[in-house]
Amino acid sequence: MSEDEWERTSAERIRQTINYLPTLINVTRIVVALAVLVFHLLLRGSTVIAADLPHFNSMQLYLWEFVYGFFIVVMAFAPQWQISDSKIPLPINLFDITMMVLLTHLAGGLDTGFGILILPFIATSCISSGGRNALAYAAFATLLIFSCAAWTLYLGSIDHGNTAYSGTQLFLQAGLLATACFFVAILSAFGSKNIRHAITAIQENETQIASLNRLNKLVLDNAQEGIVVTDGEGAVQLFNQQAQHYLPRLQAAESLAELTPLIGRWQNHLHRPFDDSGVFGGQEILMRATPLTEHEPPLLLISLRSANEVAEESHANKLASLGQLTANLAHEIRNPLSAISHANELLQENNIDDVDEHLKHIIEHNVARINKMIQEILSLNKRDRIDRKTIRLKQYLKEFLTEFMLSNPHSVGCLKIRMSCEDCIIFVDEGHLHQILSNLMNNAWKYSKQDQDAIRITVQNNPDNDQEIVISITDNGNGVAPDVEARIFEPFFTTSSDGTGLGLYVARELAQANNGQLMYRSKTHAFELILKVERQ
Repeated sequence: MSEDEWERTSAERIRQTINYLPTLINVTRIVVALAVLVFHLLLRGSTVIAADLPHFNSMQLYLWEFVYGFFIVVMAFAPQWQISDSKIPLPINLFDITMMVLLTHLAGGLDTGFGILILPFIATSCISSGGRNALAYAAFATLLIFSCAAWTLYLGSIDHGNTAYSGTQLFLQAGLLATACFFVAILSAFGSKNIRHAITAIQENETQIASLNRLNKLVLDNAQEGIVVTDGEGAVQLFNQQAQHYLPRLQAAESLAELTPLIGRWQNHLHRPFDDSGVFGGQEILMRATPLTEHEPPLLLISLRSANEVAEESHANKLASLGQLTANLAHEIRNPLSAISHANELLQENNIDDVDEHLKHIIEHNVARINKMIQEILSLNKRDRIDRKTIRLKQYLKEFLTEFMLSNPHSVGCLKIRMSCEDCIIFVDEGHLHQILSNLMNNAWKYSKQDQDAIRITVQNNPDNDQEIVISITDNGNGVAPDVEARIFEPFFTTSSDGTGLGLYVARELAQANNGQLMYRSKTHAFELILKVERQ
């Protein structure tokens, strides 16, 4: 059993003992009452033995048994009355002590030895009250003990031999018993308080442990990697949801055949991490094994990642590096490009022939194309500089389409818009939204038939998520060819002779920067921009 398990087991035993304490005290009462009754019944009428043993008056004893029995029954139905943190002594505990002193008196006095029955109830009184009022219980018992001794002496129960010696002996017995009462009370109070402090500490530790366990589970479940911890026998000790996604048959405290080779390698290299791979569920999984030698017994931490996910991350990192490189390159190209454009303008001021005119047109066209590419590359740097604000989509689209038709006069009357959510409010960067829609609309107009049904724009709530809206832009052209559909969002990929191959890539990056998505639906030949409905 581990140390943590032993602590949990010990804490549980302490709690159970505290919870069962009223029942245990009541059982003690029953045992005392029955033992005294059986003792009396066995010795009644025995003249040989009874002369040297305590002798009860039957009527008095039966009355005592009746009263105490009634009290025991009441406590059986109301055990909560016996546990209290009150600052004053509990009457139930005082009653127990009184009944034990009375039983001692009925047996013939302190010299009968029945006074020892007071001590267990002194202890239970201190424990049930959490260590409080220990001295009060001991003092109360002492008062009753000396009263019993005085009453015994007064009635002349000890009337043989030297009366002074008998009285001295009687009060000496009372003093010894009273001292025992204080001793038991102090020890019981000390033990009870320590138990209370231990339980409080355990509860605090359990709260912290529970909080840490919840935090650990949250961290593990949100980790991109699958995590599995096994022991030397291959039994799984811990795993997260991602690991179960890779290994559906993963179960706690059970071995998994897929991990057996790793366990074998670990046994040969107990202290050295190592890498491995395998095909689980039709996909290649990369595994990193790290021995946890500080744990006893040693455990093995296994990290699982899909090879496809690792490749995608590597590709994304390369694209990010490429984006940074091209942004820097764009800044360097822009200056000589401006000089070329200015020189071309100066050439146009002179008289030139048709050949020169053609060359100037080529220069102007390519300068414009390169400048457009530079503008799109530089816009990638703006994805992290977001200035979001609240936008009423209906009004914004009305103004945007008006601007689009001014830039493309032939598109007037060729645009159809339908909004199923009249009061859509989004919280995005207006510049980013304008650039995304401009790219989608320009592409749609370019590849459409440019007639009355050229472009359809639909705005509606996302049927899969009521916290999102979908802006769908569809043209009546031939759509994206199936063989290039998977690459349309790649940077620098284009099927047009005058395209840069960056428009859709930049549009998707800006959409993601605003917590949105941009995708192409091949069935409907539509580009869909999905944005979250957010408020500032």
